[in-house]
Amino acid sequence: MRQVVVDTDVLILHLRGNESVRAMLREAAQDSLLCCSAITIGEIHAGMRDEELEKTVKLLDTWR
Repeated sequence: MRQVVVDTDVLILHLRGNESVRAMLREAAQDSLLCCSAITIGEIHAGMRDEELEKTVKLLDTWR
């Protein structure tokens, strides 16, 4: 199985409801292992809005 490294911008768009990004990630996840770097996780937490905390933590917890 191949790995696809997902960048900060892609995760932010996903978390903020961008349907084209969500569809792309769903498609990629069918035959790839999606992953992100520790730097991306840090960037996501640093730029997260208060109202995004719950869904952000939920998403990142699924990738561990």
